Formats: sequence, C-alpha cells, structure tokens
Amino acid sequence: MCTALVQNQIFGRTMDLPALSSPWKLTYLPPHYQFTRYLDRTKYASQYGILGGMRVTDGEYLIGDGINTAGLVMAELYYKCRKFYAPTPITGKINLAPQDLIEWCLSHYGSVAELAAALPQLTLVASPWFDTHAYVHEFHWLVADQTGTYLIEPTSQELTLRQLAIPVITNAPSYDHHQQRLINTVDLDVDLTDLKLSSLKNIQLPASIQTSRTPSARWMRTAVAMAQSRPITEILKQVQMEHLPGHDDYTHYWSTIDLGTQTYTYHDVDQHRTKIVPLPKLHYPNPHVFHFKPLN
Repeated sequence: MCTALVQNQIFGRTMDLPALSSPWKLTYLPPHYQFTRYLDRTKYASQYGILGGMRVTDGEYLIGDGINTAGLVMAELYYKCRKFYAPTPITGKINLAPQDLIEWCLSHYGSVAELAAALPQLTLVASPWFDTHAYVHEFHWLVADQTGTYLIEPTSQELTLRQLAIPVITNAPSYDHHQQRLINTVDLDVDLTDLKLSSLKNIQLPASIQTSRTPSARWMRTAVAMAQSRPITEILKQVQMEHLPGHDDYTHYWSTIDLGTQTYTYHDVDQHRTKIVPLPKLHYPNPHVFHFKPLN
C-alpha cells in the first residue's frame, strides 16, 4: 500500500508496507557488497554503491527503494494483481525471486537503457524470500533515471519497461486501470492513450477520492497534484497513511531522491525526523545504517 512518483527529476515515495522482522532504515551498501540470490543462494558483487530505504532479514538487506552511484533509481511496490511468475526456474535465464529484482538491477545496471537491454535475460520465479519461507510476495517496480520514469509490471514471462506519461504508481489494479478510473471518475473527455499530466491541471476530484486510502484514490490524488505543480513533499504527505487500529498498512517513512545530485531525503514518520544524505559523499567500506541522534 505505497505511492511512488517522479516530479521534475525528483523521485518520491511513501513506504506503507509493515516491517516484518526489522524496521526500515536509510542504509548505504558499498560497491562490491555481496548480495545473495534466494533461489540458488549464489553470491554476486554489486558494481555500484547503493543508498536507500532498507531493512535486514535473516542477515540479508531488502531494498524498498534506492539509487545507485550511476544514477539509476528503483522502487518496489506491492502489486496484488494480474501478474506472471514462472512456477519453476527456467534454464538459460537469470532466475530471481520477486524481492531479488531490485537488488539485482541496482547492483548491475547504471541506466534505464542498460536495464532494458538486460530484461529479456531475467525471469521472476514464484518463490518466497529470506523474510518468509511460505509466502510469495507480489510486486511491480518503478524505474527512473534522467531520461524518464518507467514501470515494470510482471504480467508475462517476458519482462518489459514502459515509459509513463503520468509518472505515478501505487498498487493494484494495473496502471491502465488507474488511468481509466480517473477518466471515468471526473468524466474526462480524453482517450486513455492521450491522457497526460496536462489533461489534469484543472480537474476537481470528488470528496470521497480526497479521503480514501484505496490505491486508485491515491493514484488520482497524486496525479492531479502533480499536474497542479504542488511540491513533492506536500504530495507525499497527502497520501501518507495514518496508523489506524486494526490496519497493518501505514506509512513508516517517506523519501525523496534528487536524480541530479543523488541526494536522498529520508523522513521517519513515527519519529517525525528527517535525514538528508548525498550519495556521492559516501565512502564507507562496509554497509552503513544511518541513525538519528538521540533527542536531548
């Protein structure tokens, strides 16, 4: 139950998924850090340093979102929707559990173009990960660099990148369904293929959409706010999910990444505290977790 967007070369997201075994923390992984693929437990070294929102489970770093030192940004969001995972590993492919994908891409590829060229080699397999030995998590991914914002929706065995005219993703249903629901909700006279941010500048959303926590409502609010050029932190705050009784999904942190300066801003919602870290200035030889100093 998250929201992610890119506005004026700034990536932003809310992290609304519960932290299962450990809390989300702003974390840096240096070049040559050894990741472990879940399916065969093989090790591979990252070509790049990575800074992002992460948590540790069974000794492995799970990346929710991040930027690498080449400038590639990627975020995973829950996607309980029409999707395709191979039932078993496929010979001749790089077989990845769903949580492996973001780590593999940020550690191997320096641009969207490199990632797009490599995608035909990759296959997502219906497999759990280190944080659970029973449940197969379902995700889709936002990918960005200075060329634009793209989406990976795993709806077939062949993974593809789609450039987004409205650079927003939330959760299920599919991206096209979000767009169509917006068109239907405000009775917009435009075809799905022609929908752009400029189409949304003057529309008014119903009050029910303004307060709903559903993925489609959050998608609509975010898209309209972007069209109206609202500041990205304001947009993130308007889709921030409160911790309601009986709900496991709420916003643990929101973050922004400046694609130009590679600066990560991490806001811990529970602590009401913010940390700003420029990736180019980091040279830790080992993984480093950024903690807030104790309050006096």
